[in-house]
Amino acid sequence: NADDTNIDYTDEDGNVTQLNLSAIVDNLETLTTIVANVDGTLTYTDEDGSPTIIDISNLETLTSIALNADDTNIDYTDEDGNVTQLNLSAIVDNLETLTTIVANVDGTLTYTDEDGSPTIIDISNLETLTSIALNADDTNIDYTDEDGNVTQLN
Repeated sequence: NADDTNIDYTDEDGNVTQLNLSAIVDNLETLTTIVANVDGTLTYTDEDGSPTIIDISNLETLTSIALNADDTNIDYTDEDGNVTQLNLSAIVDNLETLTTIVANVDGTLTYTDEDGSPTIIDISNLETLTSIALNADDTNIDYTDEDGNVTQLN
């Protein structure tokens, strides 16, 4: 039928019999419910109205991960309470890259990168060398600039 609720059956004599689909479905429909209880269980009620309690605590896997008090290990606790320690020092050492920088006697630095490739850095081009000192006459201050020029301050 155009009402989307009934089926119209017309027999050979033109008589119309209406079949109410809502009533048919209601008669055949089954109803179940599931309710979460405050005690951590679920109550499932089946089509016959029989309740079944489901304890979900048995379904949950409880694990935790935390930094150990030694600040060096991570403690993983599995669902059975077994603790596995992950040593952060070993993890970092495995992933760490090593670089070095060394001051050479000739006024340069040698930087060695993670791949072991050295780079020489000439710091004489970076450094401005000046000095200020009391003159031997105990009266003047001698300022020596980066080019070696002395200026006396009385």
